[in-house]
Amino acid sequence: MTTRTRGAPTTIAALIAGCGGGAALLATLPFVAPIGGFWQSIDAADPTATMSFSTPGGQNNLYGGTTASYPVVLNSASSACGAPRTDLNLVGRFDGQSFTLGQTGAATSCLSGNFVDEMTIVLATGGAGTRFRNQLGLQPQFEQGVWVNIDRTTQRLRFRNDAATANGVTTQSGCEFDGSTLSGSVVVAFRQANPTLGQLLAIDSITITRSGGTETWTNGSLYGVSGLAIHAGGSTVSLERHNESPAC
Repeated sequence: MTTRTRGAPTTIAALIAGCGGGAALLATLPFVAPIGGFWQSIDAADPTATMSFSTPGGQNNLYGGTTASYPVVLNSASSACGAPRTDLNLVGRFDGQSFTLGQTGAATSCLSGNFVDEMTIVLATGGAGTRFRNQLGLQPQFEQGVWVNIDRTTQRLRFRNDAATANGVTTQSGCEFDGSTLSGSVVVAFRQANPTLGQLLAIDSITITRSGGTETWTNGSLYGVSGLAIHAGGSTVSLERHNESPAC
């Protein structure tokens, strides 16, 4: 089971519930499947199983969007998609946290699965299914695109590609915009994911400094690869990554 450091919730749903939120956030903030990387089984029933997805240009679905499909190579003891082999070529179709695998050109899928979080997926191979972990840990790319507050869309955060790590904490600077107007400076502090230990990325804080003072959000996490939720006092700020690049 995937765990977090600092006693943070293990899922985004737990984070939201702890803030007094609920289904409204999950209904609004889309889960974009983080499919890049190499997925290794962490279940004793099928310990050598692997999955890998091919994405155009090495992209990892960084922005919200509609259902997409990608080539996938599955190596598993499951015979649901034909005889088990080390290079079974399939097509993966994604829709939020759910996905299916099927033979190329087939009208129906042969396997289905879901994302537990941005590092863990479960493939429905019978019983509790087979759990896979992304061995790359899906480290964040905050500098990609712009992060929009889904409840106050004029607030947008843009980060520079200047991440620096000290004592296990990575910091990255950026800017806050109110519409098209630069309104403040931003620093995010986070702890990298550790796939070996099953630790998800944890966002310690996002600090916004404006002419009138400083605002700090704490205890946040990613939702897929293009959503972010973080505590702001007694509420939750939910950010969605858009394919925009305002100058910072």
